[in-house]
Amino acid sequence: MKFFLKRLILLPMVLMSLSTGLAKIRLQEQELQFFEGIGLSVAVLILLGALQVIGAGMTFVMKTRKYGAILMAIGFAISGILIFASDSDPELYIQILGYISLISAALSASLYFMRWDD
Repeated sequence: MKFFLKRLILLPMVLMSLSTGLAKIRLQEQELQFFEGIGLSVAVLILLGALQVIGAGMTFVMKTRKYGAILMAIGFAISGILIFASDSDPELYIQILGYISLISAALSASLYFMRWDD
């Protein structure tokens, strides 16, 4: 049962980290607009995307899974903080994305504390 529950958290976090990271690396229009709107450079956007993709990739290897989870958590936390720190008055769906990012950060961080050798 624990085996299933751990992966029930791990899989969505990895998929979300990969998808959001790749969107940043690929410089998708919404990501570019958001980062430019808050005054951050394209380099920061790509760096954050790389952090998210590398973190997700590290979770596939048992020896680096915990560190990958922390990198994913950091990436989600930064994204959530940037959403809430933006000067604009975000629409409801943007605020929801901010909360989803922070919840994802907490779930990813929880993966660090789980035992993976069972």
